[in-house]
Amino acid sequence: MLVKIVLRTIRKSIGRYLAIFSIIALGVGFFAGLRVTEESMRKTLDGYLKELNLYDFKLVSTLGLTDEDAEAFAALDGVKEARGSYSADFIYLTETGSDSVLHAHTLLDGVNGMDLVSGSFPESADECVLDNALSGTVSIGDEIVFSENNSEETFDSFAYSSYKVTGFVNASEYFHFDRGSTSLAGGSVSGYAYMLPEGFTADYYTELYLTIPSDAEIYSDEYNEALDSLRGSAEDLLNERADIRYNDIYSEAKSETDKAQAELDDKKNELEQAQAELEDGWAQYRSERAAAEERLAATKQELDSAKSEIDAGRSELEAAKADPSAQLPEVAAQLEAAENALNQSEKEYAQGLAAYNEAAAEAQAGVEETEKKLNDSQKEIDDALPELEDAQQEIDDAAAQLAEIKPATVYVLDRSSNVGYASFENDINIVSGVARVFPLFFFLVAALVCITTITRMVSEQRTENGVLKALGYGGGAVAGQYLFYDGSASAMGCAAGFIIGSRFLPMALWQVYHIMYSVDRPAAFVLDWGLFAVCTLLYLACALGAAWFVCFKDL
Repeated sequence: MLVKIVLRTIRKSIGRYLAIFSIIALGVGFFAGLRVTEESMRKTLDGYLKELNLYDFKLVSTLGLTDEDAEAFAALDGVKEARGSYSADFIYLTETGSDSVLHAHTLLDGVNGMDLVSGSFPESADECVLDNALSGTVSIGDEIVFSENNSEETFDSFAYSSYKVTGFVNASEYFHFDRGSTSLAGGSVSGYAYMLPEGFTADYYTELYLTIPSDAEIYSDEYNEALDSLRGSAEDLLNERADIRYNDIYSEAKSETDKAQAELDDKKNELEQAQAELEDGWAQYRSERAAAEERLAATKQELDSAKSEIDAGRSELEAAKADPSAQLPEVAAQLEAAENALNQSEKEYAQGLAAYNEAAAEAQAGVEETEKKLNDSQKEIDDALPELEDAQQEIDDAAAQLAEIKPATVYVLDRSSNVGYASFENDINIVSGVARVFPLFFFLVAALVCITTITRMVSEQRTENGVLKALGYGGGAVAGQYLFYDGSASAMGCAAGFIIGSRFLPMALWQVYHIMYSVDRPAAFVLDWGLFAVCTLLYLACALGAAWFVCFKDL
């Protein structure tokens, strides 16, 4: 009979019944939904990072890292993968011609994956994919052109001065909207670019990414313990490899400097030897020139003396011809013989003079040629001196730079150094904090609604309750119909609210946070049955307690 009465009461007061159902469902839905949102968001990001295999450790050394370093870490116990990567910032020209900065990274196979939003991945060294946030200002097929305001060091870090855009991506390393900072162009970064390793020209890696074999959920104690178990050995090995890298760089640079200095010293010795040989050549030249001039002077003196004798003989012959005795046959014959001898002397003099002039000309030509060779040699030596001085200055500068090379400073960074990873943890902690406080208001409202509803029903049904007691039903039996009424509505409200809240509230909040995080994955559906038991007990206790209080007071 009481059951029929309760069912009839539910039909007649379906509005009140649904009000209790709704307020309980709303309270449980918010309580359970907010409480599982933290876990849902964490599981969603955990699945995303596992799928794309974001690094667990990022190793950085101020002197760079090598393939040997990657092999050493790959062999380290507790490391699943070790991948070297190149990265650098550069200034590019936007469509308006202004300067903007991009982070450039290496496309790695199996580590730091990304979602391809549109287009395709690069197939050649002069291609790249861009941050999807830039898809509104850059199109597939456009060229990312380097600005002239880049430093020479930046240009030297890349194989090309422009890269063709083949697609747009959401990278796991940048799943937060913050793109970091840079020392270029005012410090603001507009996005990132990924390209093949051949797109870079560096002969060393700028960072080394490590992954661990642990399947523990992110932010969990198990995951943090897995990181801590590897951190110490990773730091020790990184310091060891950094020392090896420093010694290699220093030894190689010292060897090159010493080799350059030795070659320069050899050239200096050769130049000094050439200068000494040149001075000997000048001395020999002066000696031979003086001897030649002396010989020519003696020959000239002999020719002049012969000329004087010829001229004197010619004068005497002319005077003898003018003498009347020249008509005598004997005298005429003598004069003729003297003239023939004089003519022969003049002929010999002319031949000697010609030979002298030829020798003098040859001597002069030899002097000019020798002087030219000696002067040219001196010019070569003089020209070589500044070059040697410049070379010595370069070696001195290299030696100074060598002295400034310091042992590497190394950093072992885990995911907490990633802006997105750290921000996400903070955000889910905020959600968790809200989940601990906000549902209390619904709890109090649910208790108030239950008290108000049952109080009104008991007041309205005083006559019926009196009849029931007159028929022999005790107070507990009479109160039981209200407890069933209130309890059934509350139980169904708990079940409905728990399922609906656990499913849709995390989805709604995830869509809100999707504004800041480019994790294009649906929110994980989490059903915490332990939480369901707690919610049900709390709200049933609230509803039944309110009903019992009213019934105890009035019955």
